[in-house]
Amino acid sequence: MKEKIYAIVDLETTGGRASRDKITEIGIVLHDGRQIVRTYETLVNPECPIPYGITQLTGITQEMVQDAPRFFEVAKEIVELTEGAVFVAHNVRFDYSFLREEF
Repeated sequence: MKEKIYAIVDLETTGGRASRDKITEIGIVLHDGRQIVRTYETLVNPECPIPYGITQLTGITQEMVQDAPRFFEVAKEIVELTEGAVFVAHNVRFDYSFLREEF
């Protein structure tokens, strides 16, 4: 039987609506049920202003993301990391909706 891999995903965004707001950070931990097998983290340039309240909440500033890759530049790697894995998140609807919107 093939071992399941869990992709534990956490996003930071410019707000709470996937139809309007954008991802500013992606963190992924791959876990095989016993141990962490890989981690991935990147800031993402949202190509829009980060509201002051969001910077206060996340600590992510416009300056931090200005030279970061845009989502389309990291999308292939995210797919390769998570393909076939069980998607896990603290607020799965939120995180999944943002990823779905970006793809």
